[in-house]
Amino acid sequence: MVPACRRSVNHAQKAENSHVTGTLDVTVLTLPAAAGGGTAQIISSLDGTGGTGGSSGGAYDLVGAGRDSLPFSAGATTTLKTRPSFVLVSPVVPPNPIVPPNPIRPVTVSVTVSSTGVIGAVTATVGTPAP
Repeated sequence: MVPACRRSVNHAQKAENSHVTGTLDVTVLTLPAAAGGGTAQIISSLDGTGGTGGSSGGAYDLVGAGRDSLPFSAGATTTLKTRPSFVLVSPVVPPNPIVPPNPIRPVTVSVTVSSTGVIGAVTATVGTPAP
């Protein structure tokens, strides 16, 4: 679940905060190597996620997804971090989408994977840049 949060949206050259809620679905697939370690594919997508403009009351949809393949260590548990790309767009026609779309603060998805490919914790943080 994406935590309720405020995002700055540039709507018609006037910035406003938007209250955003919804669900972030994360799927992790691992492909272990014979000697240990391997590759993890992290797939992040949104489900029923949108917001309401704080001053305009305008409705926004949050769209975007991420798919990243990252290596994990043969010697220890690895924490993998990725930053999928999400933007706010107006469902109102016209315009749809708002041009340009309004990027939100970064979402960082973190996944721990053991040296044998066992998936541990999966977390998402809003506003924290990936290292």
